[in-house]
Amino acid sequence: MLVHLVLLVLFLVFCACIFVGPSIWFRSIMEQHNRERPEFPGTGADLARHLLDNLQLEHVKVEMAPTQHGDHYDPRAKVVRLSPDNFNKKSLSGIVVAAHEVGHAIQDRDGDKRLKARQQLVVMAIWAQRAGVAISYLSPLTGALVSVRLMPLQIVLGILIMGLRVVADLVTLPVEYDASFNKALVILGAEKIISPEDMPAARKILTAAAWTYAAGSLRSLVDIFRWYRLFKGRP
Repeated sequence: MLVHLVLLVLFLVFCACIFVGPSIWFRSIMEQHNRERPEFPGTGADLARHLLDNLQLEHVKVEMAPTQHGDHYDPRAKVVRLSPDNFNKKSLSGIVVAAHEVGHAIQDRDGDKRLKARQQLVVMAIWAQRAGVAISYLSPLTGALVSVRLMPLQIVLGILIMGLRVVADLVTLPVEYDASFNKALVILGAEKIISPEDMPAARKILTAAAWTYAAGSLRSLVDIFRWYRLFKGRP
């Protein structure tokens, strides 16, 4: 009994490290490098605008996101959006995140098929996940009212729909890796935007961000497995 309890605790700690750890690590690193750096020539927004203009992407706008941690590139609106801190501050975090989002704009300019696929899958996954949850919850009820034989089909359909989220997450990984390490980090070094002394910290920020996406993919897989076990009637 004690052994089982210890194993359970270890398993829960492991899950916490895998699912929650990357987000905590990322936020900690971002906060660590969020202080003002007067020696930087501009803010994250200034850098994004500078890089986009140099890349002949003048049509891409730079806007402030409404919330913190809302940094993203919108390929439909052609907009780089940075969270308030990253938009307004002369910080290493803001500079690195701005370069990363510009990396997505470069992918869009180059017609990166992975970025297009990710965008389509994310939209589909949002609706599919909602439908999948609804189907999963309604399966026992509809099975009782219509036919028990239909329940397995409904369950499989629900799991497949939720699986779209997993596919979207898996497609996201190479897209984010490319924007971070093949685009942002290269630009920061080649253009001498940050000093060589700051490069390890920049890489650390991007690495922590990549782990949050990996954790999200794993979490989606666990969600599907959890629903599968639930509807199989297992504890």
